[in-house]
This record gives sequence, structure tokens and C-alpha cells, in this order.
Amino acid sequence: MAARFWNVFLSEQDHALYEQNVRLLLRHIPLFALANILGYLICTLIFINVLPLWQHLALGFAWLVGACLIYLMIPKGALLFTKEREVGVRRLVIGYALVIAWWTCYTTAVMRHPNIALMQQYTVLISMVGSIGVILVGRFMRLYIIAFLVGVAHIVFLYLLEPGDEYRFLAVQLLLAALAQVFFLRTLNEQVNIALYVKDENSGLIEALQHKNEALEQANFSQSRYLSAASHDLRQPLHALALLANDAQRKNNEPAVGLTLQKMEQAIDSLSLSFNAMLNLSRLDAGVVKPQFTRFPIQRLFMRLSVEYSDVAQQKNLSFTIHSSNVWVLSDEGMLYSILSNFVSNALRYTDKGGVLVGVRHDSHQAAKVLVYDTGSGVPSEKAKQIFQEYQRLEVAEQRVKGGVGLGLAISERMARLLGAKLLVQSIPDQGSSFGLVVPRVLAQDESIKNAVPLQDVLTGKRVAVVDDDELALESLDELLTSWGMDVSIVLSSDMLAEVIADDGEFDLIISDYHLGIAEETGMDILNAVLKMQKHAPRRLLMTGDTRTELAAEAQTSGVSVWYKPLRPVRFRAYLNTMLSQSGESIDI
Repeated sequence: MAARFWNVFLSEQDHALYEQNVRLLLRHIPLFALANILGYLICTLIFINVLPLWQHLALGFAWLVGACLIYLMIPKGALLFTKEREVGVRRLVIGYALVIAWWTCYTTAVMRHPNIALMQQYTVLISMVGSIGVILVGRFMRLYIIAFLVGVAHIVFLYLLEPGDEYRFLAVQLLLAALAQVFFLRTLNEQVNIALYVKDENSGLIEALQHKNEALEQANFSQSRYLSAASHDLRQPLHALALLANDAQRKNNEPAVGLTLQKMEQAIDSLSLSFNAMLNLSRLDAGVVKPQFTRFPIQRLFMRLSVEYSDVAQQKNLSFTIHSSNVWVLSDEGMLYSILSNFVSNALRYTDKGGVLVGVRHDSHQAAKVLVYDTGSGVPSEKAKQIFQEYQRLEVAEQRVKGGVGLGLAISERMARLLGAKLLVQSIPDQGSSFGLVVPRVLAQDESIKNAVPLQDVLTGKRVAVVDDDELALESLDELLTSWGMDVSIVLSSDMLAEVIADDGEFDLIISDYHLGIAEETGMDILNAVLKMQKHAPRRLLMTGDTRTELAAEAQTSGVSVWYKPLRPVRFRAYLNTMLSQSGESIDI
């Protein structure tokens, strides 16, 4: 029996969109009930003097009982969405039948006292209630039309039983209105069905996109973990090798051996640059690098560039000029320094005579152009965009073996994109080039920075504690820092650090690796614990090969600077001078 209801009263289209139709129906039933209540009240006002009071009350009570039955059968009927939904359809049929039965009873009652003027008003009311029903509860079209036409046919039949042309004309009016509502219902349901089909298709597409996004997020997460693991495993031996080569160079007194060691250092430096470039490019493409925007003076970056590249320029007999600037900018300090460092490094690499100039030009009140000029070989205009692609170098650069793998400008372009900074390139072959970018300007935060003098070497006499579990790297770093005049203490744990501070006094700088081989204690734990050991907070530096974004975020939150292995002595010395001569925010490199 239930299956018969399912097949007779519902079309194939209703079967396909059953759940969507039921949800719409349940959402609109309260509004349809309200429309019927208003219809009953209006009928009571129309026929107040026609029917006795007890009959009005009885019809009202019957409507209330029917509404309660429908409420009990349909809105709480989870059966509508189960495998036994055929039984749910039978309940829908009963609900429609109760509504039609009430209106046929009401019509029969008022037609016992016919009044053409009142029946004209009643016919208009019936048409209005029917139109509201089409919109609110007409989703199952076949079922609604059957119930609706049964009710209309009953009223038309009663009209035709009355004598006089007025009732026949009224019957024709009601019948035409009913046919118009059926046509409207058909058109409305076609449009709604199209919308539901589109919604289903879109839901499928959205679900597929969500699955793809989840897969991409998982792939990015896996790639990030792989890059982090590979970074740590590869950076550690390269870090130790760079320290050992630098140590051998400092201790050597033989000119012939010194030349070999110098070439070895250059090879290690080139390997470090290439390794860092490839890893950084992979991290940028994987989306694991996020900029940390802060306000800082551009002069602070200029000081670091001066310390790092002055000797390189001097070795090539090139002038290296940096114009001091009072400008403050809003950017990621580490990323912006990496971009400018790439520009300066390339300028010095491909310039044989003349020099390199670094400075700031005012683009507007809200922006500044940070530019690097050189008198090198230049770039043809048609190939200006090509040099920002990975593994790309111009023929003139390939003919002169200068080192590197052609990733510096590709990394700069991706970092500039993350910073929202516009890259600037101008070049004339055989005359020179200018590379730069436009960054937002901000108001100066500290007047003392405006007139800052060039960065001086302030490392001599500074007390530094070094924490690491790699004995070879620890010994080499100890000797390197000592050669710069620093007072170095080797520390293996937080307890040992507390004892050294209690016995020998506070430190100016704490350098720690992250992975220390100590149970339940990392380098970040020690760097955070030292704040409670000293009255004056030291500068804190995490030197690690672990490039996880979570670790960088933790260090940023704790105010700890980060240096990613391997170590390049010239750049590291410039970095320490910047750190110990400024009280600004932490910087990652």
C-alpha cells in the first residue's frame, strides 16, 4: 500500500528530488498554516451573521485538531528521510487530505445559506489561499494538484447546484482561477527543479574541490615536513664544513695552502648559496613561508649590507657606496634584506669596473624605492623578465663563470610577490643596471635611528654562551667567535647555563641549536629560560637547520632571532654586529 502511494502521488522527478522537496515543504508548512488561520478568521467575519456561533467554534476546533494531526505526522516525521519514506509519503497524502476536507466542510456549511454577494468574497478568498498553497506547499506537484482540484471540484459542484446564472458564472471564475494556478504551479516547479539540479551539481563540484583542497593541503604539509627534515639533515654537515674551512684558513701560514683553502671556502660558500637558494625556492613554492610585517628603518639593512659586502667590493677593486637614509618602511625585514642582498651580490658579481651604489628614492609620501645601481654588463631589455625565472642566466654571465645556479632573482621575485612589493628593473647593455623594489613608507619610530652612524664592529668583549650537541661544530664556532674578540662559554643544558651565569655573570648573547639531544629540552626552552636567569635580557639567537614554519612562528612570538644553517662567517659577523648594536625586533635570516 505504501509503495502504491509512492508511485501514484509522486512523479519520477519528485522521486529524484524527494529529500530537497521535503525540506522545502517542512520549512513552509508553518507559513501555510498561518495563511489558513487568517483565511478562517476572514471567513468568520464574512459569515458572522450566516452561521451560528457554535458552528463557527466547531469549525475552528476541527481546524485546530487537523493542524495538530499534521504537526504530529509531518514535521516530526524523521520517517520522511528513511528507507521507509513511502510511509512518509502516505502521511503527506493524509495531511493534504485533512486541509482539503476542512475547506470542503466549511464550503458545505456556508452553502446551506446561499448569498451571492458573500459567496463572491468567499471565492476570492479561496483563490488567494490556493495561490499561497501553490507557492508554499506545491513542491510535490502531482499530489498537490490532485488535492487542490478535488477541493475546487467540490466547490464548483455546489455552485452549479444553485439556481441562477450568478452561481454558474462564479463556478466558471473559480475553475479558470484554479486552472491558472495549476499552470503557474507547473512553471514554478520547473524553475525550482532546475535550481535544485544546479545546486546539486554545484554541491558535487564544491565537494570535489574540498577533497582536492584537502589533498593539496596534505601534500603541502607532507612537502613541508620533507623539506624541514631534508633541510636539517643537509644543513648540519654543511654548517660544520664551513666552520672547519674557515678555521683552517685562519690558522694557515703557508701561502700555497692558503690559496687552496681560499678556493675551498669559495666552493663551500657557493654550495651553501646554491643549497639555500634551492631550498628557499622550494619552501616559497610550497607556501610554507609567510611574511611577518614590522616597521623598521631601512638604514638598518644598509648597515648590514655594508659590513657584508665591503670586503667583496674591495677584493675586486670596485667602489661600494651606500647612501644613508632616514626612511622607515613596513615590510618583512628578513625577506627585504634577502632581496637587497641578492641584488647587491649580483651587482658585484657581474661588475668588473666602476662600482655599486645603494640608496632610496622617494616614490610618494606613502612609498619608497629601494634601488641598487651597478656599472656592470647590463641586461638586454628583451630579456629583462627572463632573469627572474629559476635557473636562468644570460649568455654573458654563462661565459664568465661567476658561481651560483641562477636562483637568486627568482627567489627575490617570489619574496617581493609575498610582500606585495613592485620590482623595478632598468638596464643598458655594457653600461649598467638598476634593480630595486617599491615598499610602503611609515613614520619614523625612533629619532635616534635617523642619524645613525655606519655600523661598527662591537663584538669585542661581548660575552656569549653557545649551546649545541655537535662537538665538532661547537668547537669550530667557539674558535670563530673567539677570533672576533668575543668571550665564549660552552654550555650543554639550561642547568649548566644557570650555573655559569651565577658564577661568571650575565651574557650579552645566547646562541643555541634547536635539537640538543636532551630529553624534554630544546634550544627554545633554554632561550626562554634564560630570561628568568638574568636581570637584563640578553640577545637570543636560535641557530638551526630546522626550517619548519611552526618553529619560526614560535621564535617570532618569543622574540628570538633565527639563523638558518649553514653559517657564512662574513654575513654572520655582520648579523651579530647588527643584533648587538640595535635593540630592535628579532630578525630571521
